Amino acid sequence: MANTMRKIVILHTDHPAEWTGPYGTFDELAIKLLQDTKPADSTHEYGYEVYDAYGGALPSLDYILSHEDYCGVLITGSRYDSFDTETRWIVELRKFVRRLLTATAAPPLVGICFGHQIAAHALGARVGRNPLGFEGGVSRVTLTALGRSLFHRESLDLSMLHTDAVFDTPQGTANWGASPLCAIQGLYTPGRLLTFQGHPEFPTELAQRGCEHKGHVTGAAAASSAGNDGFGAAADGIWALLEPPAERKISQ
Repeated sequence: MANTMRKIVILHTDHPAEWTGPYGTFDELAIKLLQDTKPADSTHEYGYEVYDAYGGALPSLDYILSHEDYCGVLITGSRYDSFDTETRWIVELRKFVRRLLTATAAPPLVGICFGHQIAAHALGARVGRNPLGFEGGVSRVTLTALGRSLFHRESLDLSMLHTDAVFDTPQGTANWGASPLCAIQGLYTPGRLLTFQGHPEFPTELAQRGCEHKGHVTGAAAASSAGNDGFGAAADGIWALLEPPAERKISQ
């Protein structure tokens, strides 16, 4: 039987940046992550609908909720502040995310960096400048018991590029890991939400470029010798939310 088509919404929350160079824009990086790591035993084909959230474009949540072929929403990273209360597109995005996360039978949400912070803020958490400063390059995230069950290992090495942080774990969510510079590295709600303070879609070379762009040469140098689980265990965790293993083909 032919694989069925499903749709993933990508909310692009930035505009093109020169420093990402040949790696593409944040929405393109997110799509590449998903395309390159799609489970071999998947029972579906996937299409990607990109919305320019930075430009004020958001999908109709009512339409998404009324069509079963939508299986997920992903919010990209951004250079902007998730806690901004005056910029209209950020305020409207938080409202959309709040509705998505509280709606019945809504598709799950994946949040990356800014997307992680937007989701946390929408659920009532405090978000702001990290008093411990910039985290960039590749960081080792020590996993909680939940994180170990999600990613099937003791720690994750993930690309980072952020100066903001989430300070609370919203009700109904759980934190899955921490690094020395950031105590809440991601949030999880079964079947509904998985977020990353890091950038699983960034290959190590792009994490280095991000550090150099921010003027943190030390972080760029450290990244060059680090492993990276973005396209490995982290992506597997994302796909486990978007297409749970129980939906996939039984191996012959």
